[in-house]
Amino acid sequence: MSIRPNPSSYVYVAGGLFDQGSKIAKVLDEGIRVIVGSGDRARLWEDIRIEGVRLKEAFPRIFSLASNKTGSVNEFGSWSGGRWFWKIDLRRPCFDWEKNQWTAFNSCLDNIVLRDSISDTIGWSWCSTGQFSVKSVWKRLEEDFVGNSAVFNRIWKSICPPKVEIFVWHLLHGRVLVRNVLKRFGLISNNIFDCPMCGDAEESIDHLFLNCKWAWNLWGSCMNWWNISSCPTSSLLDWWLNWPSLCNLNSAARAWSALFFAMTWTIWEARNERVFKDASISFEKAVDMVKFRVGWWFKYIGKGSKEPITLILLNIAERCVDVKSPKLPKHKDWIPPKPELLKFNVDGSARGVPGHAGVGGVLRDCRGRVLCVFSDYIGIQDSVTAELSAIEKACGLCLSRTELKGAKISVVSDCKQVVAWINCNGVGEWKYLHLILEIRSLMSRLNQVVVEYEPRETNLFADALAKRGADGGGFLLKWSDS
Repeated sequence: MSIRPNPSSYVYVAGGLFDQGSKIAKVLDEGIRVIVGSGDRARLWEDIRIEGVRLKEAFPRIFSLASNKTGSVNEFGSWSGGRWFWKIDLRRPCFDWEKNQWTAFNSCLDNIVLRDSISDTIGWSWCSTGQFSVKSVWKRLEEDFVGNSAVFNRIWKSICPPKVEIFVWHLLHGRVLVRNVLKRFGLISNNIFDCPMCGDAEESIDHLFLNCKWAWNLWGSCMNWWNISSCPTSSLLDWWLNWPSLCNLNSAARAWSALFFAMTWTIWEARNERVFKDASISFEKAVDMVKFRVGWWFKYIGKGSKEPITLILLNIAERCVDVKSPKLPKHKDWIPPKPELLKFNVDGSARGVPGHAGVGGVLRDCRGRVLCVFSDYIGIQDSVTAELSAIEKACGLCLSRTELKGAKISVVSDCKQVVAWINCNGVGEWKYLHLILEIRSLMSRLNQVVVEYEPRETNLFADALAKRGADGGGFLLKWSDS
């Protein structure tokens, strides 16, 4: 039988310095135990636990029926002839479906032995002497960190500037001074506690850097460069522990690690801009800042890439999805066209149904030489509209260049349905009819342009460009001769 006091009382009495959800509060909660004597101090429903679970949580129906929900153990029975007899008063008799829980509850009570002549005392579980010591708390905290130092050794890999590494180390140890920490220390008013980014909850480390709507949208937007989606964990430390497992590409390991540092540093900067300067960094600018930092660190702190920083920034997503060779512009998954053809890979992306949408595409010859790259934001659209708009954009660009009007061009999409609508005699859904007819009109004027389907894994560069547009990366159009 595990019998311990309620953490809300003991952790608060310890000075009010520890969140009840923090690791040190958990250690204190598990370490402090009540040694039951006469039952004069231990509260029955709150302090007595069965395998770590309070009685009120282990037997919720009986607790709801109990007349006394706050009394100490000695209020729930009496001594007679040197023996203790339990007496639990209920507001009504148990229904048939509640009787099994009532029987199990009474069985647990029978295992609690009271001693009339001894008062309840408090002991400490993490020390053989039963006496509290700071050393025992520290040792227990060390044990709670899975892998101990290995968890934090990943920070010191020279992936980012030293000041960012130091910041993340403090962050994962809960030592960044967000508002709930400042409030506990009495450094700010109790009225100032809301998250400055969303205003929906108290600003804690876990909330600001992970559960805040603004922050989580930023995580989601940046993880989409790798075609990865996930759900937030309960704490930032758990998120750090799970972070490497989200991306299983060995060639992307350094860039993926850099993303965590860039994200947390950018969120902290955006937060401080709002708190101290009453200014705000737009979501689009924050996305660009994260992307720039990952690219910059990859070039100058990582492996010393000789590529221009603009090329790294443009291709950071494709760099990280090519397992065999992260160096661009080698497109090993791309299928070259026949010598007489040019291939225009296009894609559309929408962050919702509908949501912020973008289009992107890349035109190459049979040797893989890039002739044109485009990326743009097209407003709130669904994914089908985005895909059709990307094809329309590619056809329009081909028509705008004199040297391409007579060329044989294959416009490639990874959406089978859209390709079928464009190439068949019928039409698709009515709401897409205007786009389908416009694409057919452009194709008839170009003469030797066809729209074809290829799997998504051969279309990764266009996919990255489309996501760039959907994420507010701005208009991009670059021809090889300009």
